[in-house]
Amino acid sequence: MHSPHLYAITRSEEMGPWTLGVSYDRPIARRLAEEAGVSRALFGQRKMGGSGRELRAMNDASERGLREFCEVEVPAAILQSLDQRRQVERDRAHFRMQAIRTRFGILPLIGPLLDWAGLDRWHAMWNSINLYRFHWGYEKIRTRYQV
Repeated sequence: MHSPHLYAITRSEEMGPWTLGVSYDRPIARRLAEEAGVSRALFGQRKMGGSGRELRAMNDASERGLREFCEVEVPAAILQSLDQRRQVERDRAHFRMQAIRTRFGILPLIGPLLDWAGLDRWHAMWNSINLYRFHWGYEKIRTRYQV
């Protein structure tokens, strides 16, 4: 993963002139933009989206629809092995582990230790019923676009 290395660069002394010390602080992007002639006031003042976190939450009707789709389309043996928790519940653990890897993964032995520990299993989509969201969504809208 590159996150630990990017974190180290972001926090490096060399990036000091482009570091604002605020919660949404992106000195690498700020340096690239400013060195290309873009004024600091024109970009990156606050987080506007892009992470997809806010898109993960589904309302209750959508959750039911996904589960009903999976009960019909996914073989029972596979469905029983999947984590049935809602995506927002799975996201909590994923983002905690992602933060740990980002901050400490560059340290000697820590990155390999996290790999050995199976950190990928903490990923928000690992073995999740939510892996079938695309299939469910496609099934719901495919008739709209038939020629």
